[in-house]
Amino acid sequence: MVREIVLYCHWFFVLIICSKCKDLPTAFHTIFGTTLFLFGNLIAQDASLVLQGEPSTPTPYWLTAIDVFHIGENLPVRVSGRGCPNAPEDWRMAVVWGRTLVNLADEILTRQKGPSTPVPTPSFRSPNFDPLHAFASVFLLPTNTADDPKWPTDSPFALLATCRPPSSFRINMNLFTPHELLQFAQDRFSRGIFHMPHQHAMKFLRAKTNESKSSSSTEIQFADPPKPLFSPSLAGSTFSRAKELYTIGSEVLLLAEKLDTPSERCHWAKWADGIFSQMGMEATSPEDTWKVPLVIARGRSNLVMGSAIAEEMDNDLERGEMQVLDTTEAEDARVALEKSIGFLEKARVLLSSDPADVPIPGPSSKSTHCCDSTTSMVDDSSENDIDNDIQAAILDMMSTEDDDAVNDESCEQAEVRTLLAEALLTLANLTTDEAERESLYARAHKEGKGSFELDDDRMDEGS
Repeated sequence: MVREIVLYCHWFFVLIICSKCKDLPTAFHTIFGTTLFLFGNLIAQDASLVLQGEPSTPTPYWLTAIDVFHIGENLPVRVSGRGCPNAPEDWRMAVVWGRTLVNLADEILTRQKGPSTPVPTPSFRSPNFDPLHAFASVFLLPTNTADDPKWPTDSPFALLATCRPPSSFRINMNLFTPHELLQFAQDRFSRGIFHMPHQHAMKFLRAKTNESKSSSSTEIQFADPPKPLFSPSLAGSTFSRAKELYTIGSEVLLLAEKLDTPSERCHWAKWADGIFSQMGMEATSPEDTWKVPLVIARGRSNLVMGSAIAEEMDNDLERGEMQVLDTTEAEDARVALEKSIGFLEKARVLLSSDPADVPIPGPSSKSTHCCDSTTSMVDDSSENDIDNDIQAAILDMMSTEDDDAVNDESCEQAEVRTLLAEALLTLANLTTDEAERESLYARAHKEGKGSFELDDDRMDEGS
């Protein structure tokens, strides 16, 4: 199956070369690497799909996809300074490259949390990422034959291994941490998002194409302001920048929720929230379907941020050191949780009304202290106050809500209610005002539909 794909992609690559860079020089590597990435995803879900002689675990496919991307990145036509100096950037390859790294980071985290899975001890270990150690991993003997086995000489995997550029390094699954691979993925995502076409730019391109009635050019140069080149052949009618951003943010957020270190959870949840915030700039009236997923995702990401900061203060609170609630970190956690509650309440309104009647969340203006702003792709910000009409709808809903309505709620409504209860409970634990704290506990208990009980000592905590 892999052999046939290599053959088809070879002839496609010949056609690309013959087109004299009217298309992307890395188009073959993008298609082949994406295919390996999707193969790995399928096998991760159902290992019985593999044929005899093919890898039965997803890791070899993902690692080989990284090799293919490295080969494409180091093509002579790209690094020699000759051939195609004006070739557009392959943003799709950068995005899939980043998604592959996220999958590998998730695989490493799964192994770390599964002691029953035998994982060989690494040859050396650095507490922090060291580029010298990363490069040195090229020369290490394979420490996990399941990840990097000795392929038969006629295997496509063996051929790709021989084509690996000397300047690249093979990812050692026993050497890197999920946080380090996410940093690599962040670089790829940043590159892909920067060169990804915007919806308004695509409309402008189509209009100009219709006016000139010329199909010979596959590039467009924006003069004022400068814009990156892109190929309309990769931005067809089904392209959606909002969809691409949502996919990137969601996959990073899902992994961020699993990380053990609270500071890392906060960092990557904040990064994912920055990606989601860009969707508000892209969404227009034809994309109202993104409003509900967007506000739920932003509510979840801010909940992860606030909960991560709160977790770092748990030990102090258990020892009765209530002064920790007056620190900057506690205030940052409360801000994130309040934003989460605001987004989730917006989601509840959207799920019970026409999304077109509710404004899309815009850029934010506040930030949390737990994450370094220099590593975020967008400026830290928080949402403006909820509009008066939304506040009125929320208050009316809270006052007239029937407890028996939970039996008729959808899966999305149940998810929003669960997240809202968690956000309210966490915020209550960080609230110093006794009356406000008890009010939040009562709201959390109501949203939880009796799934947890609060004793008198917890209600009176910090009083």
